[in-house]
Amino acid sequence: MDLAETFQSVAPGVVAIAQTMVYSLDGAVPLSPTILATGLIVDSTGIVATNRHVIECFANIPVHPKTGKRAVAVILFHYGQTEEGKTYVRWVPLSINYHAVLDGFTSAGPWYGQVVPDLGFIQLSVKDVPALPLATEDNYLRVGMSIATVGFPMGDVSLTAWGKLNQVTPFLRHGIVSSVFPFSVAQPHGFTIDVLQQGGSSGSPIFYADKPQVVGMMSGSLRDSEFVERDGQRIEHVQTNISVCVTATSIKHALETFKSRSPPNAAPVRPLSERLAAIPMERSMGWRVFDDVEDPQ
Repeated sequence: MDLAETFQSVAPGVVAIAQTMVYSLDGAVPLSPTILATGLIVDSTGIVATNRHVIECFANIPVHPKTGKRAVAVILFHYGQTEEGKTYVRWVPLSINYHAVLDGFTSAGPWYGQVVPDLGFIQLSVKDVPALPLATEDNYLRVGMSIATVGFPMGDVSLTAWGKLNQVTPFLRHGIVSSVFPFSVAQPHGFTIDVLQQGGSSGSPIFYADKPQVVGMMSGSLRDSEFVERDGQRIEHVQTNISVCVTATSIKHALETFKSRSPPNAAPVRPLSERLAAIPMERSMGWRVFDDVEDPQ
């Protein structure tokens, strides 16, 4: 399988985490929802994995002045064909039933990864969604192997490059595994890749370039501080091309715990097909997609 084919298999399992409400002084309608981060579907029952630091940011998102609901939702990208054989991509807005973060971690021996892996999970309001398989066999991560990642670097900015909505799918980027923690072992504690981490790409899946199997998830980047003077201001440059990632094994273990602890009063989860039937095709992308977002019951 070449990279283009791999992308086609992975993309339906990648979602955008977006803000559903913005304040506008002049009443102007945004070109696109504000995309905060990326997520990957890890269970067909509607469970999305992303970073803990992404979910912790939900507390800073404004609430709707009338409903009191936090203005955040997930956009699923539904790829399909019309009866005439024409391909399309629909943005499907989905409410969040509940979410949780990994707030503790223990290891049987010395641990060389993040003190607590940067992980969180979101339960969507739908099920029967395309989940991405996790690679957990021994030696699934090796230094120098070719990988790719799909997500939303720079959030919605990169989707509206020319002052209009000009892209409606996530970005594909390609690189290699630069290192594994602590070295090339059967089950690494973490790893780095040579793909730049940018705002919005947090939570992006990392997968083999030649097959749609997830080996990890974007988390953060190593920093190299450099101060420059610009327009009378002292600006710190911190970005590097070395991004730190959470392993697929860590995602798998945390997912098992999340699934075992769903709240007893959780809202019902409906099939994706029912949600698709309720959304008019003419509102399939752009800001107006949130005209059709539902609140959990």
